Amino acid sequence: MTSQGVHVVAGPDDLRELRELVAQLRGETCWRARHRYGDELVLDLGARRPYRHPVLADREKGAWILGTRASSWTFASRQPSSEAGGLPELEGARVTAAEVDFPGLELTLRFDQGAVLRVAPDPSEREIAGWELFTASGMYLQAGPGRQWLYAPADQPPIID
Repeated sequence: MTSQGVHVVAGPDDLRELRELVAQLRGETCWRARHRYGDELVLDLGARRPYRHPVLADREKGAWILGTRASSWTFASRQPSSEAGGLPELEGARVTAAEVDFPGLELTLRFDQGAVLRVAPDPSEREIAGWELFTASGMYLQAGPGRQWLYAPADQPPIID
């Protein structure tokens, strides 16, 4: 059971719970990859779920939603892509590995088609998370800012100071 709240990362052992949470992405399929404002990336993974908001009632979201924030991200693939950034190639790809590295809380997702996505939080950022993950169980996971992470109910995600 992962404890809720803010977790400070002083050493590799402090990532055990975070790694267990992120590992739950294994086996999930990405069905939408898109850019948000700036160069932020959003992936919808797992089962398609309708939005509960009346304005968005005709739209779907993933059971899992990964969003990059104050970070750089890189995408590598064995297959050449005709699209800028190669993101459409992620659509339909299944996650085979999901890992978080110490000390920077870098997230790496590997896909069955050979693609690899790396999200590296900006170590100088003091206010905005490097990446966030809304889970299929209704929880919110935030990596950063700095060497800390947060796990809380998605309907009330607190802000890390």
